[in-house]
Amino acid sequence: VLRRIARRSGAAPPHALHEEGGGGGGAKADEASTLPLARAGGGAWRRRWRELRHKSLWRLHVLGSLVCFTLNFGSKGAELWMGAYVTSIGLDSISRSVYFASQGGKIVGDLLNIRFSHRVGRLRALQLSFFGAGAALLAFCFVATPPALLALAFLGTVCQDIVWCNVYMYLAEAYPTSVRNSAFGLVMGAGRFGGILSTALGGVLPSIRVAFVLQSVAFVVGGFLSCAFGLETSRRSLRDAV
Repeated sequence: VLRRIARRSGAAPPHALHEEGGGGGGAKADEASTLPLARAGGGAWRRRWRELRHKSLWRLHVLGSLVCFTLNFGSKGAELWMGAYVTSIGLDSISRSVYFASQGGKIVGDLLNIRFSHRVGRLRALQLSFFGAGAALLAFCFVATPPALLALAFLGTVCQDIVWCNVYMYLAEAYPTSVRNSAFGLVMGAGRFGGILSTALGGVLPSIRVAFVLQSVAFVVGGFLSCAFGLETSRRSLRDAV
């Protein structure tokens, strides 16, 4: 129909506008149409970067990074070196059982956190589970009986998993919607250096027990740092912008 109308009026058909001149006109039109989108995208990133650097967020950036650092330092190192520690004290026969106990603790931690964080709040759950993980890991490196090792491996990873769940939820709820993804990624990325450092320490320190003591101290420090957050995010409406 369009071609018939174009022939009667003597105008070029619609597709000819793009084909005329070997497609150069269409390419120029497409390029011109994408310029506003590119400028809009660059403006959005600059606006987000300004919001990330807003003075009201710096305290949360620093505290969140430190808490994530202590969590990664404690949990990643303990997870890597638990089996090696059990082997070093002559209980190689239960090294696999310790691994399964710790993995089972993660599942139980996920399930317990459903009610626990709802009952006591994000911050209180974060603090209590940090201190519990530190106490369990410290006790783990000073016992030598298989039942006690398995029980502490299970209990410690229950607490660690509750910490992970509440760190994720708390930071996601504490940051405003406009910068939530970017800020969360930056804070968690900074915290990953704790896991890198912790996993390297086990092969450098005089014994794995010393590494476990440092990792348990990291959990306790993380518990005290989480006390400084101050703002409880559960049952609170989320901010949309800085």
